[in-house]
Amino acid sequence: MLKISILWTAFSTVVATAASVLQSLQSIEMGPSPSLNQSYQSYNESIQATMQIRCDGQQYGRGLNIEECKQAFQSIARSSQQMRFGQRRTAETYDVNVPYRFSSDNDGCVIDIGLAPRARSAYASFIQVAQAASAIIETCVRTDNPTGGVARNIGRDGTLTIAVKAYKQTIKCRGTAPSGLYDSCSQLLDTIRATTAKSTFGTKGLPGVQFYLRFLAYYNGPPTSCALAVDADRWTPVFKDSESWYDIWEEATAMLAICIKHGALPLRSALGKAF
Repeated sequence: MLKISILWTAFSTVVATAASVLQSLQSIEMGPSPSLNQSYQSYNESIQATMQIRCDGQQYGRGLNIEECKQAFQSIARSSQQMRFGQRRTAETYDVNVPYRFSSDNDGCVIDIGLAPRARSAYASFIQVAQAASAIIETCVRTDNPTGGVARNIGRDGTLTIAVKAYKQTIKCRGTAPSGLYDSCSQLLDTIRATTAKSTFGTKGLPGVQFYLRFLAYYNGPPTSCALAVDADRWTPVFKDSESWYDIWEEATAMLAICIKHGALPLRSALGKAF
């Protein structure tokens, strides 16, 4: 199995020996987040009539806790500025790279921003994102049989999608995270791959290996640098395993939401299925 870890080091000691060295991103001003006691229901008032909502427990999970979903909702910035959303790690530069996730404190309910099939970009504001998320919560979660769901046809061109979904994880926290680690890791996770196709990780020289272990991705920014490590869960001279970058991104995002956001460090997490 693969081992996923979040590492950190002082800004001045990060060296360019990782398999992937990531450049710093320009910060985006997205406006202040509201307090938790601010009602999210008011964002339903100007929902677009063309929005399409579908509740689907099989795809987006069942038994969602509405309070957790409201926590995730409250982390959405309230900005009316039109932003350009697009697939990460392409030749284009976007204001927001997708997928993009807002999480509850325990990551049990998450709100994902994505693109419609075959769409390359979308224009929308975070107010529109909040409106769509609120509509899903009211339609799908605030019921006797709560499920996750998706809203489509969002934004200027109707190419943005918003999903409210359950996410189950077993991440444990320990110790104390250094100052600045949350911001650095947020920047890192905004740039790593998040493709759903399976990739092969393994020992250099093995046939079919796409990413050599130990694979490291860095965000080198003061005051603390963040690194994402993908490695074998136990030492072996020959190792090969497969996993999607989307699953790695999800696990690392959960580490950020559950541990680092609250000043703790995550324990390593295991993913993948060994060949």
